[in-house]
Amino acid sequence: MKRRMLSLLLALSIWAAFTPPAAADAGKPVLLALGDSISTGYGLPGYVPGQPHEGSFVNLAANALGMTPVSFAIDGLTSAGLLAMLEDPSAALTAALETAAVISLQIGGNDLLRLAPLILLGGLDQAVFLQVMDNLVINWLKIIEIIQTNHPAAVIIAQTLYNPYPGLADGAYFEALNITISDGAGYITADVYAALDKAHVNVFPDPHPNVAGHAVIAQTMLDTVRITWIQEAWEYVIRFFCRFAPRLSPRP
Repeated sequence: MKRRMLSLLLALSIWAAFTPPAAADAGKPVLLALGDSISTGYGLPGYVPGQPHEGSFVNLAANALGMTPVSFAIDGLTSAGLLAMLEDPSAALTAALETAAVISLQIGGNDLLRLAPLILLGGLDQAVFLQVMDNLVINWLKIIEIIQTNHPAAVIIAQTLYNPYPGLADGAYFEALNITISDGAGYITADVYAALDKAHVNVFPDPHPNVAGHAVIAQTMLDTVRITWIQEAWEYVIRFFCRFAPRLSPRP
């Protein structure tokens, strides 16, 4: 997994750095977005329902990586809804998954959104919250398993769930899912929760990120990709020297 991820990230870096935009239009690798209204760019100026916004983090990240953005994100989508899509995918979604070099996975906000008034007012029944969170975690694990099993060639960038109301909603409400995401294996984790925790990236009470918020999310994805590339490149160098250094050492 690591060797494949390193190769792909290196190829994407070279592609983005040296390929002229006009020449790159044909045959660019695909960045596939799976998510909800955060991925579609809902709430951005000029947003049209059902049409991914050019200023969404998906488009910003894809453009920076020299990739073609393809979105199957849907406004209002829950983890259960995305799971259902993947368990019985349409022909178009199947084709997109099979051709995607990178898959952006962002889901879970709508699972908790119906609890937002109770979270903010402090009247949330703990048993209700735990049930919702348990279902969300279970769905998320099934989602990642389906993608990894059926589409192992794609690099997955999974986002942690951010707190749209920092200072008002306790970050502990997001902890269970974010720990599950961060502790997973075989994909890259973009810690959007940490990146947006202290930033003013939405206008209360709208939980959706604004222009600045999408820029932060996109940059978090790019930084995560670059850090992963550097870490895996360094590990590769260490393994190389551990394997061949004894043979290269001068004989006494």
